[in-house]
Parts: sequence; C-alpha cells; structure tokens
Amino acid sequence: MGHKQRKSTKPRKQQAQQAQQPGERQFRSRLKPKTQNQAELIRTIAENTVTLAMGPAGTGKTKLAVAYGIEKLLVGDFKRLVITRPVVESGPSMGYLPGPQPLDVKLATPEGWKLMGDIRPYDLVMGRDGMPTKVLGVYPKGLKKTFKITTSDGTFTKCCSDHLWYTQTEQEKNKQGKVRFTKDIAHDIKNGVRHFIPRNDSVHFDKKELSVPPYTLGVLLGDGSSEKSHVRFASADQEIVDRVNEELRSLGLYCSKAKKQYSKACVFTLSSIDGFWESSRAVKITNVKSGECLFFASNTKAESFTNCCKKTLRTRIFYGATVDGYKYEKYGDVWNNPILKYFVESDLKGKKAWEKFIPDEYKYSSIEDRLNILRGLMDTDGSCRERKGDQVSFSTTSPRLADDVSELVRSLGGKAKIRVRDRIKETENNKIKARRLTYEVSISMPSDLNPFYLTRKSSRFIGKNVHRLEIVSVEEIGVEEVQCIMVDNPEHLYLTDNFIVTHNTFSEKIDPYLQPIYYELLQYLSRAQLQEFINNGAGYRGSQEIIIAPLAYMRGMNYHDAYMILDEAQNCTQEQIKLFITRVGFNSKAVLVGDDKQSDLLSGKSGLPYWHEKLQGIQDVGTFKLDNIDIIRNPVISKILSKIGE
Repeated sequence: MGHKQRKSTKPRKQQAQQAQQPGERQFRSRLKPKTQNQAELIRTIAENTVTLAMGPAGTGKTKLAVAYGIEKLLVGDFKRLVITRPVVESGPSMGYLPGPQPLDVKLATPEGWKLMGDIRPYDLVMGRDGMPTKVLGVYPKGLKKTFKITTSDGTFTKCCSDHLWYTQTEQEKNKQGKVRFTKDIAHDIKNGVRHFIPRNDSVHFDKKELSVPPYTLGVLLGDGSSEKSHVRFASADQEIVDRVNEELRSLGLYCSKAKKQYSKACVFTLSSIDGFWESSRAVKITNVKSGECLFFASNTKAESFTNCCKKTLRTRIFYGATVDGYKYEKYGDVWNNPILKYFVESDLKGKKAWEKFIPDEYKYSSIEDRLNILRGLMDTDGSCRERKGDQVSFSTTSPRLADDVSELVRSLGGKAKIRVRDRIKETENNKIKARRLTYEVSISMPSDLNPFYLTRKSSRFIGKNVHRLEIVSVEEIGVEEVQCIMVDNPEHLYLTDNFIVTHNTFSEKIDPYLQPIYYELLQYLSRAQLQEFINNGAGYRGSQEIIIAPLAYMRGMNYHDAYMILDEAQNCTQEQIKLFITRVGFNSKAVLVGDDKQSDLLSGKSGLPYWHEKLQGIQDVGTFKLDNIDIIRNPVISKILSKIGE
C-alpha cells in the first residue's frame, strides 16, 4: 500500500532556492528605481539596442545601467558584460599611467627594431611569446629621470623609476612572480635580493627575400672569403660541402675544389654549373672636378689613357680608388655570380675576418632562416665540448659579427654572453697564438633548437634551461624625454633592447582609473564572484564573463551577445563615441551615460550632446535625460549644498 506524498509546508521562495542547481549564484535584484525618470530610463534601456542617457551627477545613471547589465548577465540573456571608460589626457602626458621608457630605446617589431619615439598607435611590437601584439595607445610623458637596467648577459635597456617589470625572486623560484616597479627592484638589489625576468620565446619576424641561402652565407662568413672575382671557403668536413652544394643548386652554382689546401682543409670555389664566368671588363674613369666620364671597353684600352700597368689599374678599379683627380670604377653588369653580386651590394666583398657581419635581412627573417645562418656559422667557427654538450661557444675576431651572433641567439630564445680574450703576442713554441682580440660568445639554446647541422657537433649538443635572466644593477643615468605605450597582450609583456622582456601591465596602469566601475559591480557581486567573471569567463553557468577596459582597448573588436556600457561618455569626442557604437555586435545592447555639463576634455567639444541630438528619432535608439529632481543624496549633503549654493 503506497504512501501519500506529503505536501511541503516550506515557503515557495525557499523551495526554489533548494531546487537551484549547485554552483549557480543567487542574485537579489537591486534594479529598484527611486524616481519616475529612473524607471523610465530602465524601460528605455530594455526596449532599445542603443541608449544615450545624460544627466547630472548623482542621478544614478551608471548605477542603473550596471544593475540592469548584471541582472541580464546572471539570467543568461547576455554572455558578457563589457564596461568601458575613455582615457582622458591631462595635457600632453597621461599622469596616472606609470612605466615610460626613453624615446631612443629599441622595441622589437615584425620587421626588426624600431625606436620607441617612432612607435604609433596600432603599430605591432613583439610580445614575450615572440608573436606580434598591437599597440593600443602611445602616451608622451615629457622629461623624466631615467635608469640603466643591466642584466647578467651584459645587455641593458633604459626606463624610468616607475616602469614595471615582471620578476621572480629566489623565494618565488617555484611560484608565480610579481609585477614590480623599477625603484623597488633597485632597493631590493641593494639589500641582496635577486630579481629574475623571463626570457623570450623565438621571435616570429616576417620572412624576408634572401639572395644567398642562409646556411651558405653562414659558412662563408665563418670560413669564407670574397676577393677579386671569386667566392671561396675552406672546409675539412664533406658534410658541410654537401649541404652548401644542395643549397647552391637553385642558383645554378656548385662547390668546385681548388688546388689550394690549408692543413686538413680543402678550398672550394663557388662556380657556375655550366662552367662559365665572365666579369665585366668595361672601365669608367671620372674626372672628379669636372664630372666628365670616360668609358673604356676593356682594361687594356684603359691602360693607354692611365699610363699605368695592368696590375695597378685593376687594384684602383677593385677599390674604387681616386688617384690624381680621377675615380676608377667597373662599368656595366659587374658580376654574373649572384653570390658575389650580393656581397658587393651588401658591402661584404673583400671584408677581412675581423670586419665581417650579418646583414640585417638575415637577422630579422623567419625563425628557420635565422637558425640556418646560425648553423652555418657554428659548423665553421663554433664548438661544443665533447663531455659537456651544454657548453657551446662561437669565436671570431670581428666584434660586429660577435654582436650579430648574440642577437641571433637571443632572437631564438637562447642566451648569449660575449667575452673578450686578449691573446695577442702570446706564444706557444715560439709561434704567435693570435694577432687580434678574440670575441668568444658563450651560447645556451633551448633543447628543441640545435645550433649545429654538422653531425659530429650536433650529436654532442645538449639543450639548457634558459628561461630567466637576472637584473644585476639599476643605475640612474640622467634626464630624458620618455613615453609610455599600452599593448594588447594577455601577458602585458613586450621586447625592448636586446630582447629584454619588460612589462606593460594593463591592470596596474588602468585599474586606478576604473575603480568607480569596480565599486558599482561590487554592489551586486562579491569580490570572489567578480574575480571569477573577470579571470576566466567561468562565471554563472560557466559561460558568462565581465570585460572591463579603457575605450582604446576596444578598437578592432566586435562584441556579440554582449551588454555594453560606456561610462563618463561626456569625456569622449564624436569619433570615440562612434568607435564605441560600431563595436556593438549581434544580439548586443549598448548604453552610453554621462553628464554633459562636466566634460574633462581640454581640447574639442564633448561628443555626447552631439550624438544625443543626432540619434533622436531613430528606431531602436533611445535618448534620455535625467534632471536634478532625480539626484539621490545623503540629506545632510543636500543641506550643505543648498546652504553654499549648488
């Protein structure tokens, strides 16, 4: 015999709360207008896609707009709540934005380096992850004291005392680091606290059109020469020769073995596959004073005019020398050899070992191209200790080439430190060991980027953890003109001089300005709930999120299924309000609120009254104006204001 189900005596409200799914937040509506106009404003917002509301301070415009948005977000009518404010300039600088750098520091961009002073809004700079990130704003800050930040690699950059860095101390080694001011880091270093900044991942520069295959150029810079009409290199490793031959095939070239031999190494000349080279014999001789040019079809014909031997004439032509008021040059298509032609155009031809360098287009090309030229250099002049494969180095007598190799390594996410070795006049068995200073680059690379192609070296290589870099000193250096940038990057990190990872935090710079918005939100949500919404979008029912940002952050974005609020709209120009309205996507609603009598714009008129009048009468657009009678204040404050005359 079944039992009758007892009817619950609990109030319906309590039953509904018990039936609520676990994890769902309970929300008590605070959408309670206190005047007839406030109720009318809520109705206007509900019925229109875009609402422009003006009125004096204290009429509850922002409060009502936020309350409506929170309620609709929590019941699932919208997926996101977007609240924004304009960033109002105070004169030429943004006083509340910390963290500027001098105009002459360099920032990494997809094309290479660019000076801070040349950066403009919507330019691209490189983030710590090696990917391009958009510059949302550029804010000049005038003259300020600057400091030199030096790292354990010997690299440095410049910034102001309130510039921000993401660092880890020894105590935070296995924890998350913190965002710190330069002045705080300087104080800690003096007290023995060590600070480490993260290293960059491999930087994704734009791929360049390269005339010479990267590995081949690396080999030629390492063990090659370019004199007269030949390009040669010496090698005792057939594996290197085979790799160069493979790359040269596309240019119609190959490595032909020359008669010269140095110890165990053979000399190879880059020759044409069809076996025919012809350099131009035509000569151009210019009278420097008159500018008159004489052309000769061959060196022999030019000899009779110059009255000098063929060897002297060729030397003058080769160096483009000016003798007795005449300048000597080759004329016409000088080089049929494409590699020799590139060496002439890039000023590499005839360079001695201590004069060599890596052309810019190779340093700022794709990751693959940069890794290949590095491998060519390391296979020829690099070393890897047999028992300690993480001890890798590159040696050269060219200080410029040492700097270029260091830059290549850092751009690939590695570590490079240059040491100068003075072995001049040192002798061993009465033989001079070195005639010039040697620059040794100590290199550490991530395990997935082997800097060698040659098997006998690459097989010994062991990757090393190169994930952080120590700040070793902070020194004041003077006063310079500076500016601050805002970047659209989730980590808020970008690359400055020498690929040093520095911080462009969003929250630390903008949060003080957005505090009124946070205050309004905390009237309806707990701090934990608000943080959950903002951090990962895993809010109510696991899909909603709250986005709080300055107006400049919204450029280039469209928000669908969103309730959008533009607070302090009286501080927007006509163009900024147009920007906000055009961000409204499908199934979205936008509310613009402001007091047209309290604009902080120093130049130009507020755009809010203009659009409030312009958009009247358009379907799905509501315009509303609150009055002094809608001001809700503490009675004591109202008495004070009436006494002094509001």
